[in-house]
Amino acid sequence: MSSKATSFARLFFRKTDENAQAVWQILSLAIETRADFNMDFFVHNRLVYQLKGACVEVRPDALKVYLRGGVEHLPPVGMEVHVYFSSRVERKSVPFDFLTRVLSAERKGGDSFLWLNLPEKLGHNQRRYNVRVSASKEDIRDFRVWYGKPVVDAEAGDVRLRWVPISLQHVELLDISAGGLQLLVARGSPVYPHLAPREVLLVRGTFELRGKSPQQLIMVGSVVRMSKSEDASRAGLAISFKRWGKMVGGHFVWRDLGRQEGINPLADWVFQLIFNRRRLAREREEDCSSRKKYQGQDDHNQERRQ
Repeated sequence: MSSKATSFARLFFRKTDENAQAVWQILSLAIETRADFNMDFFVHNRLVYQLKGACVEVRPDALKVYLRGGVEHLPPVGMEVHVYFSSRVERKSVPFDFLTRVLSAERKGGDSFLWLNLPEKLGHNQRRYNVRVSASKEDIRDFRVWYGKPVVDAEAGDVRLRWVPISLQHVELLDISAGGLQLLVARGSPVYPHLAPREVLLVRGTFELRGKSPQQLIMVGSVVRMSKSEDASRAGLAISFKRWGKMVGGHFVWRDLGRQEGINPLADWVFQLIFNRRRLAREREEDCSSRKKYQGQDDHNQERRQ
């Protein structure tokens, strides 16, 4: 397969093509999680093939799928295919689907592969923004939280928010996504009595992204769900982001979020964190396997010497 069509840098960093970025990230996650691909093949809207496989490679213009089981006849070039798969993220199954066409087919030894045209978008790809990852405040540089206290402005005749900082010793971050986060706030915080659904909080942080300069972000969100511990010593807050700002040229540029939207730089950071954790877990697993292997060899050699 040729990779001339679109350079990887253009695919990944083009500001106007957020769908392409989401597609690449989610398919890469499908490879990491070894997600099953269920594929329906059509000719003139009539189902003619049903195959199962797994994505093994993603390129700027195509993806490679390994076909499971013995496949006697491979689908021809140009055939339409509807792909369904789910990826497990933080012990949750997230479903996706897309329509595409067969670019080529190949056999290597006893294995069969299909190259499929890379889709422009995935069904429900807004779910990218709902992918949550467990995190702590130590994972985010300069992490800070403020409570928006309503204050009546007598001169203006309206209510404004005064941002009251919440001490980090009273805050714990539980998880985060591109669309929101969950916090624990201790009763010792002065703002604790004011916390309730629909109250507004502001979150700030600097997010490190590989190959990019650090992203300074501010997120404003409202409390959509709240629960307290049995002894009321802590309040759990689920916060949905409504606006966000990004540092550009020394000042923040603000954007509103739609109902199904999320913050793209934050989505990138979430996926990066997931990939890094999977890589470290895999390295630890390989290291452990190597140690057991060498230990077994040492034990065997010692027995022979005895």
